[in-house]
Amino acid sequence: TFHHENETARPDIYSVDFDNGIRTDVTATDHGAIYRFEFTGDTSSILIDQLVNSSKLTISGDTVSGWVDGGSGWPGRTRMFVYGTFDREPATAGATTQSDRNGTARYAAFDTTSDRTVELRLSSSFISQDQAEKNHEFELDGVSFDQAHAAVRDAWNDRLGVVHDVVGASDTQLVTLYSSLYRLN
Repeated sequence: TFHHENETARPDIYSVDFDNGIRTDVTATDHGAIYRFEFTGDTSSILIDQLVNSSKLTISGDTVSGWVDGGSGWPGRTRMFVYGTFDREPATAGATTQSDRNGTARYAAFDTTSDRTVELRLSSSFISQDQAEKNHEFELDGVSFDQAHAAVRDAWNDRLGVVHDVVGASDTQLVTLYSSLYRLN
């Protein structure tokens, strides 16, 4: 659980401090994202939930891979392939029935005795599993969370900066203008 006052949601970053003390940050690349989890205990797990017949994800060593179906199940449904790496290998990983959905979740448990931060670099592709792995190589290998965040922040500032010196708009109108520009991009 969390409270919205402990949440930051901007085009360049999403952060939330959960009520249990865990903090999660995520920043994007063109075809992926870097997640940073800051845990509070000596052992901590990341749970990847799955819907029955709508996804197939595996965790092997430090790698997450598989696919997720999007859409409603009607014609035109899109399959998204994913490939990711944790910044270190989990102590244990596998399947669990601790799922909020009608499915089986995968988990990765980490020893966070000396380092309470775990990062997951996750890329996607609507083409193939191989392309998701190539996108990971192109965009995420060797890129730190802070580097990715700076790059996406600069890109969004360029996009959102095309409109400036708006005259006569109220704060509400400015929020509407920039929110619409964000959705457009």
